[in-house]
Amino acid sequence: MKKVCVLGDGAWGTAFSSLLADNGHQVNLWCYDKEVAQCIEKQHRNLKFLPDIELKKSIISFTNMEEAVKDVDWVFEAVPVQFLRSVLVKLEPFVKENHIICLLSKGMEKDTQMLPNQIAFDVLKNKIKDNQIAAVAGPNFANEIANKRLSGMTLACQNLTLLDELEKLLKNSYIVTEKIDDIIGVQVCSALKNMYAVGLGILEGIGGDVHENTKALAFTKCTYEIEGLLAILDADEKTLRTYAGMGDLVLTCLMSKGRNREIGIKIGKGEKLEQILKTVPYVPEGPNTIAAVHQFFQKKGLVNNFSISQALYKILYQNGDVKVLLDAIAK
Repeated sequence: MKKVCVLGDGAWGTAFSSLLADNGHQVNLWCYDKEVAQCIEKQHRNLKFLPDIELKKSIISFTNMEEAVKDVDWVFEAVPVQFLRSVLVKLEPFVKENHIICLLSKGMEKDTQMLPNQIAFDVLKNKIKDNQIAAVAGPNFANEIANKRLSGMTLACQNLTLLDELEKLLKNSYIVTEKIDDIIGVQVCSALKNMYAVGLGILEGIGGDVHENTKALAFTKCTYEIEGLLAILDADEKTLRTYAGMGDLVLTCLMSKGRNREIGIKIGKGEKLEQILKTVPYVPEGPNTIAAVHQFFQKKGLVNNFSISQALYKILYQNGDVKVLLDAIAK
């Protein structure tokens, strides 16, 4: 048994904590929300984000980050990318040279256009080496992991020894794992799948003349754009064929439960992003990623090469008509 830390008290952080505890590890769960921490301590449930799951007593809630990371080697972070840097800045004073940071966030930071592993190294580079940063991704809805449904995870790290250790921490009868060293590729796939899930949701929301053929065409063209960004960043294009690539893309874009797809459906029906975000109890990564990816392509002079990405930015941030997405798909 190991003692590990998870940063983030949302559904994903709680579900991942449940997986680690189910594998026999003691989990220090750092909670941003004091009420969530108290609820986990007293009732062994996260009633705010994952109310139906009873948590093992080996999951201990903390609001003090220094105490949460004390005497652990592995620190798993599970916070929205737009808050990742601020959380890591809080973590930095307590990071030790033996710490391994494992990223569960999926997205790209606005303004810097950094992926989660790049953000982590940017903040923690005076404390750890870049090969002490790992990532986990794959087609996993939080409640299904918490309910022990058979699922796949891609584990990525440049350090193969740490990859083996990470696999031992996570693999069990309901978690199938695969290991690769292409952490950039995994992060790219994980970020863009949220963005394109918004797009597929928009098509669903438009309805009418948008039929299954159109959605399949759009989905295929989204994979082309992912391949394009993988090439630009010198990542391995084969990463698209992993659980973190095609697996997560299928789950997020085509299955009914995805948050980002839900946001897209609302937009397709005529609702505005600003109003939608005021009504949902979660932080979807897709809209933030759309803005960040647009900034990235703009700096590279490649906006017109990625027509679906450009269309999504116009719809969400420039009051564009949803039909511009259909025009982009038809190119």
